[in-house]
Amino acid sequence: MILTAVAALRLLDWGSTATFEWTPSTGPVAGYEVDLVRDDRVSSLLSVAEARVEVVILPGDAFKVRTRGFSLAGAISSDSPESVRVEVPYGPEDIDADGCVGSSDFLLLSQRFGECGR
Repeated sequence: MILTAVAALRLLDWGSTATFEWTPSTGPVAGYEVDLVRDDRVSSLLSVAEARVEVVILPGDAFKVRTRGFSLAGAISSDSPESVRVEVPYGPEDIDADGCVGSSDFLLLSQRFGECGR
């Protein structure tokens, strides 16, 4: 039983989570193992049933994602290439792309990550 490797991951969107999806492995796939790679170390291992994962992110977070398929019989595909590096700023940037850092950027950050003390 052979599983082919998954295709490169794509970052679809990010806010308080980052969503990735990939082309499914071929063969009898039961699910996917997903690694979060921070500073060249695997910091989390997730298991998902579909070729898509949503990762909770925090201000200052930086990571890449890689995945591999697995079957019920124990076969595992090779790792996918790592995703682009997701880097979440600590503070406001020109999030709304209006040409300046201002109150609208703070508002968007507040909506994405909540206010302090919550």
